[in-house]
Amino acid sequence: MKIYKRLSLGFLSVILLLSLVGILLLNSARKNLRQELTHNYTLLGVSLMDKVDMAIHSRIEEIIIHAREGRVQEELRLSNEAFSKIKNIEEYINKRDTEWGSLPKGTTNPFINKIASNNLSVGLRDIVEFYKGEYGYPIFGEIFITNRYGANIAQSGQTSDYRQDDEEWWQLAKRDGLYVSNLSHDDSSNIDSIAICVRIDNEKGEFAGVIKAPLNIKETEFIIGETIRRSASLTGIKGGEIEVNLINKREEAVYSSREYKIFEEVSQGLRSAIRKWKEAKDGRNYILAPGDKEGEGEELYLFVESKGYLSYQGIGWTLILETETDRILSPIGTLLLLMLVVGLMASLFIGGYISHSVSGPIVKLSQAMNEVGRGNLDVTVYADDNDEIGRLGLFFNRMVHDLKVLKEENKIKRGALEASDKMLRDKVDELKSFAKLTVDREIKMIEIKNRVEELEKELDKYKKITSEDS
Repeated sequence: MKIYKRLSLGFLSVILLLSLVGILLLNSARKNLRQELTHNYTLLGVSLMDKVDMAIHSRIEEIIIHAREGRVQEELRLSNEAFSKIKNIEEYINKRDTEWGSLPKGTTNPFINKIASNNLSVGLRDIVEFYKGEYGYPIFGEIFITNRYGANIAQSGQTSDYRQDDEEWWQLAKRDGLYVSNLSHDDSSNIDSIAICVRIDNEKGEFAGVIKAPLNIKETEFIIGETIRRSASLTGIKGGEIEVNLINKREEAVYSSREYKIFEEVSQGLRSAIRKWKEAKDGRNYILAPGDKEGEGEELYLFVESKGYLSYQGIGWTLILETETDRILSPIGTLLLLMLVVGLMASLFIGGYISHSVSGPIVKLSQAMNEVGRGNLDVTVYADDNDEIGRLGLFFNRMVHDLKVLKEENKIKRGALEASDKMLRDKVDELKSFAKLTVDREIKMIEIKNRVEELEKELDKYKKITSEDS
């Protein structure tokens, strides 16, 4: 296999390995990002729920402080003493309650006006107006106080009933010291609110009455929106990236960052996510589930249950943060994928460059060797003393130069040998000619000698014959 192919396969193997590592790193990065996202959402969710619980607790403390004021204690003492002197308290309260409830809406009578105009009622109205002026909306829809018998003794606005001891909130506040109702619509103040109901004791620790203040749910909306805005720099989560839902025990909307109606049931998709979370029982405070609106992909639902704060035990609210995971992870995943692609392309380019820089000179060296094999000693290759391939070219050029010098020397020697050979051949030819001449002469002498001998034999033979004839 040619070297450039080997190098290419080597770099391709490295690139494939890098791709595999990149994919693993990408998946690991997405997992880590999802964990980081969940962590940030948990921070935000816990912060939101804690702020809501702490805000409610803070309002409870404010109502408790107002209930302990000296003027409240004094008015309750006077009212309870006066009621204790009434022969039939039940009949009296029922009669006043019937008169109170029978009046057309927006009308009063001297008895209601007397309660509404006393100093304590004026003070309660001042409190309500103070909060309204401070925040731009009524924090408390109304505030009113009953004596130990459940009858109103002071109110910031006209309540729908005079008698309160038949109400569950009054009974629970008397029993437990504090009662916070579920979200409902308060008819007297005409706001959606949770009722803060606090038992009032006198200096001796004896039950003296109850104070009730419906807390406007609008404060919860403000707290959630403001917390998301202020938390953006800390968590990196912007308001538009998440949907916030606050629901009660019945899975009804208390607040939502999307368009909603209070007390309406949450969407079917959100109910499915809540059910899946409750059924998971794995200790996680989040799940991944399909979006609850058409066209939404996989979404992260994070759940934070209200735990209350100090004396406020919470009322079973659950905060749900919802976001599309692709909207958060996709841009980051795309960036990581782009980095991986760029890295692979850079690897291919660098690998190709290195492969060419290594195999190119070696291929040229191979071609030059072929030329030398064919007898061409005029070729040269890249030569550089700074790298191994360059030094190999340097050695090759030196070898070719030495071969060329040796060839020239051999050519000169071969010329001298050819001249010597010619001279020797000429000498041999002369010797051969001389030898041939000498041999021919000897052959002639032998022939002459033989002929003389033959002639002598014939002469003897002739003499013999002649002699006999004589």
